[in-house]
Amino acid sequence: MKPMSLIGGIDEYQLNKRFKSEESPAGRLVYFLAHNGYPSELEHAMSIIPVNKVLTVKEIYVGRSSSTVEFKEYPGKRFNTVMFADINFTERRKIRRFRFNLKSHCQYFLLTCSMKPERMENN
Repeated sequence: MKPMSLIGGIDEYQLNKRFKSEESPAGRLVYFLAHNGYPSELEHAMSIIPVNKVLTVKEIYVGRSSSTVEFKEYPGKRFNTVMFADINFTERRKIRRFRFNLKSHCQYFLLTCSMKPERMENN
């Protein structure tokens, strides 16, 4: 799996200009791969972030030999970018569809559980 793109991140060695684009990466979705990076960084990330968790980028900091990312879900904490992968358009649609289906199933379950037993027999 290809690590997340650094495009738009703050290039820390170019007077804080954006890397290859002036558009901020804020709001991009990535997911946690749970591999790559230095063992200590990976262990720290795995103690906080569930595997395959979808996260929202707050900012990317591009360095010469390594880069870090900060997420809206974990403000003030930076993680090595190689531990994350971008979610493409098709994957975003799958996630939205999954969340919608999950919400629909939960609503149906709550509705049927709140019904009295005699009403459930008639359905």
